[in-house]
Amino acid sequence: MRRRPHRGVALDNVFVFGGKVLDVRYGLTWFREFQWFDNQHRDLAQFGFPRPLIAQMDSQGIAFPETAVGSLLALGQDGGFKQTNYSHSLLIVLSWAHGRHLFKAGADLRGMVDNTKTYGNVAPHFDFNSTYTRGPRDNAAGGPGSGQALASLLLSIPAGGYADVNGSRADQSRMYAGYVQDDWRASKKLTVNLGLRYEYESPVTERYNRATRDFDFHTVNPIQPLVQARYAASPVPQVPALATIGGVTFVGVSGNPRGVRDPHWFAVMPRIGFAYRLLPRAVLRGGYGIYFAPIGADFTVVQQPGFNQQTSIVPTLDRGFTFAASISNPFPNGLAQPQGASGGLTTYLGRSPGFFSSDGRRAYNQRWSYTVQFEPTRQTVLEVGYIGSRAVRLRASTDFDPLLRQYLSTSPERDQPVIDTLTGAAANPFLGIDGFQASTYYNAITIQRSQLLRPYPHFSGLTTGLPAGASWYHALTLRFERRFRRGLQFQASYTRSKTMEAINYLNATDPAPEHEISNLDRPARLVASLILELPFGGGKLFARSAHGVLNHVIGGWQVQSYAQSQTGPSLSFGNVLYRGSINDIPLPAGKRTLYQWFDTAGFERATGRQLANNIRVFPSRLAGARADGIATVNVSVFKNFVVREGFRVQFRCEAEGVANHPNFAAPNTGPTNTAFGQVTATQTGQEERRISLGLKLLF
Repeated sequence: MRRRPHRGVALDNVFVFGGKVLDVRYGLTWFREFQWFDNQHRDLAQFGFPRPLIAQMDSQGIAFPETAVGSLLALGQDGGFKQTNYSHSLLIVLSWAHGRHLFKAGADLRGMVDNTKTYGNVAPHFDFNSTYTRGPRDNAAGGPGSGQALASLLLSIPAGGYADVNGSRADQSRMYAGYVQDDWRASKKLTVNLGLRYEYESPVTERYNRATRDFDFHTVNPIQPLVQARYAASPVPQVPALATIGGVTFVGVSGNPRGVRDPHWFAVMPRIGFAYRLLPRAVLRGGYGIYFAPIGADFTVVQQPGFNQQTSIVPTLDRGFTFAASISNPFPNGLAQPQGASGGLTTYLGRSPGFFSSDGRRAYNQRWSYTVQFEPTRQTVLEVGYIGSRAVRLRASTDFDPLLRQYLSTSPERDQPVIDTLTGAAANPFLGIDGFQASTYYNAITIQRSQLLRPYPHFSGLTTGLPAGASWYHALTLRFERRFRRGLQFQASYTRSKTMEAINYLNATDPAPEHEISNLDRPARLVASLILELPFGGGKLFARSAHGVLNHVIGGWQVQSYAQSQTGPSLSFGNVLYRGSINDIPLPAGKRTLYQWFDTAGFERATGRQLANNIRVFPSRLAGARADGIATVNVSVFKNFVVREGFRVQFRCEAEGVANHPNFAAPNTGPTNTAFGQVTATQTGQEERRISLGLKLLF
């Protein structure tokens, strides 16, 4: 169950003095959101869990344990959450006119507070797959379906999983802005709008400093002497000496500021617009502006490793010869408890700690547009326009701990020797070291060799967003409108556009994000709407003199229709092995079927020959290969009955998807899947016909 009660209050007062108008508005918004499930507050002793283990769990978040078995439907839920947010806003606007100028100046002040408790998986989350039920080699590909995963469940051998012990958080930030604006009527033909806005958004803070700030990439981690001594006994050839550099840092500790990022002081946003009358019935309009993206408490969630503690299920300590964890006792050593910031650089060892880059520069978007509007007749408008935008400093997820390029395969085919080398076992130098208790490294005798080849081997991953991304959008727009006259109104608009982005890395070691077609790109979109009053009945074109019963039957009818057509999204295939030209993958519309949406001939289908541990060259998305789009038509029929003056009855019949035309979902793009290249579903809520009837009283 999920609920979201909310409250709000607004105060507004307008002062008029000396030809000036001062508007002061204050607003407060409060809402609380919480979620829980019917299967919460279970007694986990029924599953055989030891009582001392249950005592370490937060009783408010215990639910039926989440159980994932291969691709089968998962059972159970997490523990839900509870959240209380409130925001303050103060807007001050001063307006006055002087000659041909209308000036505005003002201040915009906001404060945001977010108090949240997310329980996570208080009861354990279990993963069952083919890790320990496949063979003959430990890096062999799993079989099709979920049979091997089900065998893992029946044997009570989880392949992995975890349990959470989470704290709460109280984020807050403030925003201070000021602006000036001038609407200038330069001449009878030209109007110019000039504006300038400045914003300062304070860095997000946590009320009790329960958050990480950044990662220290230079300081030697305190575990290094012990790790190097153990590693020296059994090193891997590629790394003569193992270094453990760095760890997360915390806000408000060791001289760090309380904000999770550095402040950004340069959010200056100029804006200009104009309207120029070219001809008596033609107007040229244009504009340009810069807009900064907010990153305050309503858009940023602080990271809390050290305050949120996750304990991983370690099924085996010797790669499956014996098993330490089971369904009835998944954590033989109990649950690791949060240590706060006291762990310093040893916080979250063996796992992937969350942190923010201290670079607080905000993303911004430059937008510009030009339109020409023309009135062919008094009732019609034709508009042609261009819209463009470019966003920079978008947050690009960046991996700081990738497997370096020199260790990865550059072969166009599956490189089994490289895979064997990287997935082979090596002695675990982190075994039993304090700080690794909540990770699989603490108890495992061996570790994958690839982990020791990473820049920061004492962590399983280091990823955060950097302001290194960008996006582009260009569109040609056409619009036609016939204003309502003689019972008819019609509107139609068409957009031809392209959206590109560079916010994801094709390979983690690439120097810059990949330039790719955006998943939001829809090259063509057509929308049309119609309102038609049927010309029958009293006062209409036909049967003008009708009255009484006849007028009730034939008069007062109105038809409305809305239609849209839109191309579908581009397809993504992943790190696939493809032999051929990617230009051959899309099929012409005449050859495309539900059973073969694109050409599958060049893809490697065999599970055991898929690429792994390689430098990827196949692009993330193909602009030419797209899923089905949207094509829908909605029709409504209205009948108005005039009972007496000031009182009407309206009958409504509305049909969504009146053509009952299917809009298909994306095809399967997994080469090893038996349905590869096939469309097996439709887009929910986009095509099925839905008819509703209604009666409305108007008085």
